[in-house]
Amino acid sequence: MKIKIVNRGVLNRLIAVAAIALCCVMALPAAAHAEDQTEFHITNRNDFLACVALSRQRDTSQWRVYLDNDIVLNDDDMKAIVEDTVKHLSFGNKEHPFKGVFDGQNHTVKGLNYENKVLDPERDTGFFAETDGATIKNFLVEDANIWADFRGGIIVGKAVNTSFENVMVMESTLHVTCANNMLNVITNAGFEGGMIAGELEGCNLYNCEVRGGRAVHNTTAGVQAIGGEGLYMAAFAGYVKNSTIEYCRVTPTRSEDGSSMDMTDVTNKYDVAIGALGGNNVYASGFVGCMAEGAKVIDCFSTAKCYSYAASYVGVVSVTRAWTGGLAGRILSKSGNEITRSHFAGDLSSRQYNPIAVIPIIQNDVNLGGIAARANKGDATVTECYFKPSVSLKGSSQGTAAKKKIPSFGGDGTTKGDSYGPWDDERYITRELW
Repeated sequence: MKIKIVNRGVLNRLIAVAAIALCCVMALPAAAHAEDQTEFHITNRNDFLACVALSRQRDTSQWRVYLDNDIVLNDDDMKAIVEDTVKHLSFGNKEHPFKGVFDGQNHTVKGLNYENKVLDPERDTGFFAETDGATIKNFLVEDANIWADFRGGIIVGKAVNTSFENVMVMESTLHVTCANNMLNVITNAGFEGGMIAGELEGCNLYNCEVRGGRAVHNTTAGVQAIGGEGLYMAAFAGYVKNSTIEYCRVTPTRSEDGSSMDMTDVTNKYDVAIGALGGNNVYASGFVGCMAEGAKVIDCFSTAKCYSYAASYVGVVSVTRAWTGGLAGRILSKSGNEITRSHFAGDLSSRQYNPIAVIPIIQNDVNLGGIAARANKGDATVTECYFKPSVSLKGSSQGTAAKKKIPSFGGDGTTKGDSYGPWDDERYITRELW
């Protein structure tokens, strides 16, 4: 059952805003939310708002939160209430990360929304801001529109030691902006963005899915003195460390008759007007942005459309690079990174612009990797992992798509090994293989 309040006129809206705001902000310690209460049932959006507000004030390690109905959050009344109270509908925060159990009981939350705040940007503005030791399971987030600064995910901004199971994001949009993007006296702070999570550390994810939607970054920096941190945008998770992602996927949305589909879109664009010393590395990935250390991707696949763009218009010893990878944007050469029985059958493209002796050098479709973009053979243990180059060769390009060179690893150009490399279309007809 969808829970939604229909617009009943200005007076009724004001009454609803005042009543709910008063309930959520002033009456939280009342009997309904006694200090010793640990079990919460969310039956409507008012319960949802109250629970969100309370989760930012208390230790939630013993909490059990159950979603008992489908909920719609993006009508005008709800936007006004949120703006006047909690600012964004995220469980927990940096001071009080969510530590309990959230069981969606196979319900849908539709219309989760956080609009762009140019003068007062915030990180971690998704369903959960931060989690630590939590269990998150059994729900769908649909038609969300989330803006975040530096780090963002529609399900969670930063998750530590958290378990995710049976969680889906569908037809939603994530925007992540780069911190310090106007005047970077030293460097930019980079960013981490993914439709499921911005950052994962010590986490386990099983049977989670992104279906359709967009993950987008588009920033122009003014002056940058030294090259910044990595700019990671991915369809699934931005930055992954000591975590296992298993039996998860990124898929397109399809029309009811199956005649058309919309691929999940990952776009990462970064322009620097004036850059000096170093440069920037911009990553777009169909699954994980950066595999930092101890990151494991097992039995996963992606069909995302990925595009990276990096430009420096005036540069002094400064080169910007755009990297686009199927399963990973970057793999750091540290221990424990593994990709096993995972596939990519999406579209990869890139464009980079650098001035060399004031002569503009424009390169299309460089630094592509069917398995990983900025990675070398040996940076991860890769077993039975393959990609479908024909989608990219017939796909998007600022140049000529058919001329794309797509190795397995874009760092050293390794094309294939004993148990990884490109597969032709005939092998991908049999879906059981991937």
